[in-house]
Amino acid sequence: MLNEPSATLTTSLIILHPFHARLLCIQHPTFGRWMFPGGRIEPSEAPHEAVLREAVEEVGLDVHLCDLSSLPAWDDGANRRLPHPFAIIKEEVPGSRNGATLIDFVFVGVPVHDRFTLSAEVSRACWCNRGEIAALKPTYPVFGLAEAVLDAEALIRAGIYPSR
Repeated sequence: MLNEPSATLTTSLIILHPFHARLLCIQHPTFGRWMFPGGRIEPSEAPHEAVLREAVEEVGLDVHLCDLSSLPAWDDGANRRLPHPFAIIKEEVPGSRNGATLIDFVFVGVPVHDRFTLSAEVSRACWCNRGEIAALKPTYPVFGLAEAVLDAEALIRAGIYPSR
């Protein structure tokens, strides 16, 4: 591990359609792959703040995060519990020759409406069901996360996703 390059902290947002069992997938122009909106966490940001900023920047959506923790919320001004991510994953940077890695905080959220607006950072985007996501041939983490969210869609929408 000492010879491993430092990991970049990133965040991704699995955006669940407001009314249907569909997820918003984007095609990233740099990587050429289908994935979820997201990006780097800036030094002054918490992961949940970064993911919400990235959603607005990339697809123009204001999203309500689904806090998937069963812990009580607290905020005493100096200390507070942050929204719980759906997953935290480590993955290699696509196309990296030096083994660069990402530590990605993956959140789930639901927008108020389904009308997205693409930025220059995004080539294409679409609301996809499970079969359509599979047809896009995303990397395993994207497809595996999509399946898990779609399997738990009703519980996530109800705010009762079981903690593990």
